[in-house]
Amino acid sequence: MAESFWNRVALEPQALDPRVRSRIRRSFFAYAGLLLLIGWAYATWYIVEDRRRTVASAGEQLRTVATSLNAQMEALLVDGLGAAESAVNAIRRQKGFAAISTEEIGEQLREQVTGNYIRALFIGNSERTVIVGPTFVEHIEGVPSWMPPRPANREIIVAEPMLDPTRATQQVIPVVRGLQGEDGWFGIWFDVEPLINRYLTVGIDRGQISLLRADGWLLVGTPGPSGTAPPAQDLSNTELVGRIRSLPADGAYVLEGISALDGKRKLFATAREGDDVPLNLVVSREFDAILAPWRRSTMMVLWLSLGSSAFLILMTTLLYRSLEEINRRETQFHKLFENSLASILLLKQGTIVESNEQAQQTFRLPPNGTLHGLKVADISPAVQSDGASTPEAIAYYEDKLRREGGATFQWLFKRADTGEPFEAEVNLSNIPIAGDDVMLAIVRDISEQEAARRELRKLNAELEMRVARRTAQLQQANAQLAAANRALEEFAASASHDLRSPLSTISGQAGMLEIALRDRFDGKQRERLQRIQDAVMRASVVIEGLLSLARITRQELKSEPVDLSQIARSALEALQEADRHIEVETYVQPGMVVMADRGLMTSLVDNLINNAWKYSKKRERIWIRFDCSRRGDQTVYCVADRGAGFDMSNATRLFQAFRRLHSSDEFHGTGIGLATVARIVHRYGGEIWAEAEPDVGAKFFFTLPHAEMTDAMQTKKAV
Repeated sequence: MAESFWNRVALEPQALDPRVRSRIRRSFFAYAGLLLLIGWAYATWYIVEDRRRTVASAGEQLRTVATSLNAQMEALLVDGLGAAESAVNAIRRQKGFAAISTEEIGEQLREQVTGNYIRALFIGNSERTVIVGPTFVEHIEGVPSWMPPRPANREIIVAEPMLDPTRATQQVIPVVRGLQGEDGWFGIWFDVEPLINRYLTVGIDRGQISLLRADGWLLVGTPGPSGTAPPAQDLSNTELVGRIRSLPADGAYVLEGISALDGKRKLFATAREGDDVPLNLVVSREFDAILAPWRRSTMMVLWLSLGSSAFLILMTTLLYRSLEEINRRETQFHKLFENSLASILLLKQGTIVESNEQAQQTFRLPPNGTLHGLKVADISPAVQSDGASTPEAIAYYEDKLRREGGATFQWLFKRADTGEPFEAEVNLSNIPIAGDDVMLAIVRDISEQEAARRELRKLNAELEMRVARRTAQLQQANAQLAAANRALEEFAASASHDLRSPLSTISGQAGMLEIALRDRFDGKQRERLQRIQDAVMRASVVIEGLLSLARITRQELKSEPVDLSQIARSALEALQEADRHIEVETYVQPGMVVMADRGLMTSLVDNLINNAWKYSKKRERIWIRFDCSRRGDQTVYCVADRGAGFDMSNATRLFQAFRRLHSSDEFHGTGIGLATVARIVHRYGGEIWAEAEPDVGAKFFFTLPHAEMTDAMQTKKAV
């Protein structure tokens, strides 16, 4: 697939068209269907053949059992009849059956009664029958009732089972044979119980052994799965027995059929050696028992077939999806190759073997021009921008590519139409294709960017010169401003000092005038004199405020742990002590500790607490709260009250000196307290703002970034 994509070693990548994909899809499904068909055909053949082999094997086993038991049974019968015939021949040689006594016959027969299966021997004719067992002798006049039709010369007849006269619960089967050349017969009583016990030792799973007479009578059989032995009965009219009777009497045979005893489908085996003994030994076994191993094998084959089918379908699906993925990637690479905004060159052994459309435009090739067959040196100037020759630079980057597997660098190429060199950024890498290493070069024209960089460097140089000039100007302005500030501070200090002396003189002279002319002043004159004293007092307070503002700006800061919570509680306690008649509710969050100048922090908190107290005094109850919270990575402190509040439209001048939102008649003050607070907050790099509503209350928020305690400080403090 890779070789089909790279036509002429990574050239002309072509994605599979829909018709090819459709043929491949049909081929995959056809191959998968054929394999499934072959697999299931084999599984079906195996199941059928395995059933045939299982039945055939069971039949052979039953045939072997039938042949063995039949040979044993016929040997017993022949031995028994041979013993009886030997006794008959001995009697003939002595006096003959008619002249010999019963006792003498008994002596002759008792010597021949041997084995576990022969219960008795007997000799008889139409006048009498003598039966002799190991322990008894029985004489019957005439023909016995259990005697079947009289056998012809040397003919063997098997009678139906009968009760043993000497054992009421046991049965015997009389087997009679006609005398040769005269009227009479001899035979044996075949003992049924040891015969059945012998058959039971064979141990056929869910099987039976039966003994059939030649005319279809069931003489004896082993108990079936129910545990009950079948009774003697005539089965000559049943289909299965008819088939058995029709078989040749010279071998062993296997046949299937429905049992005449229990109606179950069974496999039968019968054995018979000639017509001398008119008995058929039949061994049977239920088909369910025979086919049980086959069913287990069949289930295993079916599960294996299902699993193999599922695996085949899965692998076919994965293979098809892999093909689709390969085709999708080839299509994507083809689109990327052709539609890339960067020029792409493929080189083999240093020669260009493929290029995309963008490369045609970047190198400005004529309509019929091509880069194929050219080397990098052919499309580059003789010397690179760093002064190295192009062949030396090519050798250097080829060696770097072999060592590191890739390289990114700047390179000088030249235009095909004008020969003008241009700067490009090259990303070089090796890609293995069909066993070969093909060099992939991604070329990006950066000539415009480099020109822009040169222009930018030029502008930056000019800007740096301007910045240097402006910095010098700013430094000069800052020096002048610092000098002006120092002059202003010196002026404020000098003016404050110079103003205090005349104010003190005015206050003193007014006091002396009041003492000297106390009796001559009327009420109106005394009021004017008091106004002079109040004005002097306000002027002194203003002068002190100006000095305080000046000190805050030039004061050297100390750094130590300061508990703002403790300062706030002390301020509130002092205010409550001065105004005991006012009902107060306050809350100060504990543990608000900063690293700052204690004097400035005391001024900050006192001013805010006093401001809140002052604007809450006209309420029935003073409510003040001081706490803090985290907002982002800063701690924001808040002093809140439910006092007079103010209109937020006037909040822009709230922290300016001598700017008041309420008249001095309504709330006394100089307008310097909040300006002092703002200046302290700004010295610690913080901000201060307020939120308020008239007659509802106000909240003052501030931050102290330069005073916040670090984790290490807090740990040390805790320790």
